[in-house]
Amino acid sequence: MTFLSVNSSLRTDYGFRNQVDDEYHKGNSPLERLPINIIEAVPLDYMHLVCLGVMKRLLKFWVRGNQSVRIPIGICKDIDTEMLSLRKYFPKEFARLPRPLNDIEHWKATEFRNFLLYTGPLLHCAIKILITPDLCLSNNEIAHNLIVEFVEEFKIHYGAKFGTYNVHSLIHLSFYVKLHGCLDNFSAFKYENYLGLIKKHIKNSQFPLQEAVNRIIEKMNIFYNNNNDEITSIEIYKFGKECDNVTLVNNHGFIFYENVTLNINNCFICTQNTKNNYIMLMNNEIASVKHIFKHKTGEIVFEVCTLKSSTFFNIPVKSDLIFTFIIDGRSESELKCINVTDIKYKCFFVEMSNGMAIVLALSHNLSS
Repeated sequence: MTFLSVNSSLRTDYGFRNQVDDEYHKGNSPLERLPINIIEAVPLDYMHLVCLGVMKRLLKFWVRGNQSVRIPIGICKDIDTEMLSLRKYFPKEFARLPRPLNDIEHWKATEFRNFLLYTGPLLHCAIKILITPDLCLSNNEIAHNLIVEFVEEFKIHYGAKFGTYNVHSLIHLSFYVKLHGCLDNFSAFKYENYLGLIKKHIKNSQFPLQEAVNRIIEKMNIFYNNNNDEITSIEIYKFGKECDNVTLVNNHGFIFYENVTLNINNCFICTQNTKNNYIMLMNNEIASVKHIFKHKTGEIVFEVCTLKSSTFFNIPVKSDLIFTFIIDGRSESELKCINVTDIKYKCFFVEMSNGMAIVLALSHNLSS
């Protein structure tokens, strides 16, 4: 089945429950027994729709599709070489490093997400807007228009027969973002990752559901004080190795660390390598973290240098709109101190020539 129109009337809760479009239904859904607006309360999941759906379809077109759209073997090898060269720049938060295009049958959803958002941007600007909390509402219409253009061009380049449910459903993502916030708020990534943890806790195959629920409840109880049912304090920071070779003026009372993990969003910042020490500040400046130290009062301070930045591209939108920049590594400012509330995003850093580099804000949920 193909969906050729991008301007059809939207489904409504009333129309769904009364099966106005009888070709769409194959019986009654158990969800109809719930007092909810089915259309609004059951959003599209971008992990399956975009990453494992459209992004995977595009890559298979290019690697194994018809000759009219297939990328020549020589160019595929060049792309593989470039992607593999990016491995050394991947921050710690990325569980999987780039693999060759010929391995796409074995790629996981996170690998398609990495290609979509960072290493091989296509369908990139729209999804980057919709996945970024600071952009998804204010630039929602821009993202929607970009997706409509993509869907229409997709059918022209690859054939109307491939205008399937997945491709068509892209145009509805901006609607669900308006209702529920950025894409990570209602994606399946966090549930997919948690499945492995649940499986580890199941020992009895006879009652797996009951056992899973019991283990989850036990884990939740760890975070509660048995006396007054109040949540116990959870560390905001997880510090790495202490530095003993830092010599700064007026450093009395401070302990220096090589790295720190912000437990709020699982963001890992390290002073020892470029792939983990670039951040974006609240004023959208790009900075390199030089020192991390903690006072005996518990206050954490980052000593950083900011760098000059410029736009990386201007079409279809200016790259700074989606927090993507070119920086000049030779333009470091004097050291200045910031605290954790000054940090907006960690950045993906890719070195170029002549001291220049590309930085992209890691705006997807780092915990998923």
